[in-house]
Amino acid sequence: MSGLPRASRLWEVTLTWVLLIVAACDRPQAPLDTEPPSGLPGPATGVVAGTVSLEDADNPAGILVYAAGTNQVAFTDGQGRFTFLNLPFGPYDFMARKEGYSERSLAQVVLTPQAPTATLEPAALSRLPLDVINLPLPSRGALSGRLVVAGAPDSAGATVRLEGTSISTQTGPTGSWFLDEVVPGDYLVRFEAPGRGAITARATVLPNQTVEIPEAVLQTSAESGGGVPSGSGTIVGFVAMLGPDGSMVDDYGEVTVVLEGTERTAAPDAEGYFTFEGLTPERPVRLSARANGYRIAEVLTLAPRSGERVEATLFLESTEVDRPAVGSITGAVVLGDGESAAGAAVGVAGTSLTAVCDAAGRFTIEAVPEGTVTLIAQAGRYDVLQVPDIHVEADATTDAGTLTLTIHREPPRVITTSPAAGARNVIIAPQVPVFIRFSADMDIASVKSAVSLQPRVPFEAFMGREREDTDDDLLLLLIPGGHGGLRYRQRLEVSVEASARNAEGIAMREPFELRFTLGPPSLYDSLPDDGALGHPSDRAIQLYFNAPLRAEEIDPYFSFSPSPPTIPLVSASTDPNTGWTIVNLQVRLRPDESYRLRWSRSLRTASGQSLGGPREIRFRTAPQTVIDHHGQPVERDDSVIY
Repeated sequence: MSGLPRASRLWEVTLTWVLLIVAACDRPQAPLDTEPPSGLPGPATGVVAGTVSLEDADNPAGILVYAAGTNQVAFTDGQGRFTFLNLPFGPYDFMARKEGYSERSLAQVVLTPQAPTATLEPAALSRLPLDVINLPLPSRGALSGRLVVAGAPDSAGATVRLEGTSISTQTGPTGSWFLDEVVPGDYLVRFEAPGRGAITARATVLPNQTVEIPEAVLQTSAESGGGVPSGSGTIVGFVAMLGPDGSMVDDYGEVTVVLEGTERTAAPDAEGYFTFEGLTPERPVRLSARANGYRIAEVLTLAPRSGERVEATLFLESTEVDRPAVGSITGAVVLGDGESAAGAAVGVAGTSLTAVCDAAGRFTIEAVPEGTVTLIAQAGRYDVLQVPDIHVEADATTDAGTLTLTIHREPPRVITTSPAAGARNVIIAPQVPVFIRFSADMDIASVKSAVSLQPRVPFEAFMGREREDTDDDLLLLLIPGGHGGLRYRQRLEVSVEASARNAEGIAMREPFELRFTLGPPSLYDSLPDDGALGHPSDRAIQLYFNAPLRAEEIDPYFSFSPSPPTIPLVSASTDPNTGWTIVNLQVRLRPDESYRLRWSRSLRTASGQSLGGPREIRFRTAPQTVIDHHGQPVERDDSVIY
């Protein structure tokens, strides 16, 4: 067979078992210990653990971690830790998601007998932009149900898929299954298991609801005649046996390997190897190993392509090996706004022990280790609920009572500002505007009392309907810039204390600070605006500077390109409100022409400072208007002499 020599492989499997047993008996309490907790996962399964955090929050509890395309899900605990137990060997693509945050891939992992555990690299979820969060989400629904595989020890590992889509999952040990995030509509649900053929059922997915379909039963495939259709795939397997004392056993005389759903069996050789040939390529196959005094071992795999073969390992564990005591937890979830809790998820924090609420909001979590655990409950737009100190007793059911979820109310926060944080060379104008937009409508009085400016210069605050350019979520500060109120290249800091509240009375989680730096003396406005189209060719041009300029012989500092047909008459005046200079240029320009007006670098303020910012404006004049003999404008025709 391919791979390691038999002796080496047997030693490798033995070493794996020893490590698992040592870890189970004397396991350090490390937060990311991926060794199986004593007895919980059988040695034919693997364990995956990791941590996920939120970039902007301290409490990462309730993040959903899942293996894409399967029914394996887990919730993080208060430290962001999660652990998947009892994962069948095979490839997994782990994802993490939480409402309001970007979903991200964590890692792709392949669990094998040689590598049965994995610790994922820590990951963090980033918050979605508010405009993305507020986009109307398309309605989705879910399907759930139970599949019974007749004659099988349990119903785990059967495939449930929606025909015509990529949505699928696998059943758990009790045959339960759940398909989430399904677009509403009519579907054909297909159930299949190794050696059992397939059956289908029709289902209608409704928006924002979990639809439960009737129990389905898979019988032995009639068309297979109790056997597997002939093919050319081969499975080469190995049986590892663990005795009562935890040591490896090599007595395979009473071991039988069964190709489930068929009449085919195989007996391992003296070293524990067996072979099944003539299998239909790429068809799911379930193998089981049986021996007196040992628990039945099972593995689900795919028969290989034609001419190829795959390997499978079955672990038989003595029935005398102690299993840990487990119990179950039941309860109900209620949504604070009265909506149905169907589809809400409840899990044991930090583990993959989870359940989905039925139509009545009830849930049951099976196989919970004896001891004290914390429950995590969550649903869509509701706050994650943590319920600590749930005591689980062996072979007993603990009633967690009613878990009430409240609608998530996010504290308000600042989402955009103008100028932006850290901006430099912000132009000083007669009034310097500062806009601050919040993530929600705010209590206006609380915002105005929470805002301050450093250094202490006067300002006015507007919000709500006080101006056309403000709103209930938009604050405007106007800072006077004239007569020495502000200094060039001065640093300003706007603060909003955490006492600012939204319209529902929820205060900001933390204070907000905006820092920016003012620019040097410069042009702050012009008529026409830079880039303007349609400026009347006979209208004067005005340039507004935010400083008093040296007004003597000012005209040589300004020039047009192309040259206008008349010589510009340049003059300067002083704005009485600010004390700053306004430059006026009287000139007749050609119609429908693009112009560039420049001023020299030699132009200075009255105190001798050089100007910063732009040193030109560009604009285009309006086309010439022709008036007919009725005094009405007509469209100009350049082929006609007017």
